[in-house]
Amino acid sequence: HRYTYNSLDQLVRIDGEDGFNWTAQYDGLNRRICKEWTEGFDKHKVEYYWDHRRLAAEIIDEKRLRVYVYGDRDAFVPLMMIEYGDVNDPAASGVRYHLVSDQRGQITEAIDE
Repeated sequence: HRYTYNSLDQLVRIDGEDGFNWTAQYDGLNRRICKEWTEGFDKHKVEYYWDHRRLAAEIIDEKRLRVYVYGDRDAFVPLMMIEYGDVNDPAASGVRYHLVSDQRGQITEAIDE
């Protein structure tokens, strides 16, 4: 694979011999706002939405929505995420997952209700 980084040392592209291609875009605050990749003939895209310095939501393949819930306004590690099959689904239809993290804030497990 061939990896390409921008001037801020952020990964912006991966080109694989097997046809795998991956790209990422960042905003002016150095937050990833989008990644796209191809696997064979399938194309995938994830858009990231931010609430200042923490991830608020993701839209996956322009359809599925994942919203992150934090314990308070100063928290950086989410306590829960809510997934929707479609961005237009009603709020009450989301599937809730409680997130377990280690001492570093790395999410290690998602537990559904």
